[in-house]
Amino acid sequence: MDFVVIDVETANPDSSSIASGIASFRDGALVDTWVSLVNPEDEFNAIQVLSRIHEEQVQGAPNWASVHSHVASRLGNKSWYAICLRPPSGGTRM
Repeated sequence: MDFVVIDVETANPDSSSIASGIASFRDGALVDTWVSLVNPEDEFNAIQVLSRIHEEQVQGAPNWASVHSHVASRLGNKSWYAICLRPPSGGTRM
């Protein structure tokens, strides 16, 4: 089975303020990984920094518009799964 796992972290309650990691699997074995910090071009929320990614680290990183096509090409037509933690004030953690 071929599939992709996406890890998404947010800088604040806005779900577009992300950092992203992608792991690709073929026949159940890991074959490729890709990680990028993404500059949310927005403020960081102190309680949101559960991932230990801080505002200073994303200065100079690409924004979502710059990485979107790269992420989309890695997903292709494969099955994909996302790993997301909602902010403590935003609901249930997964």
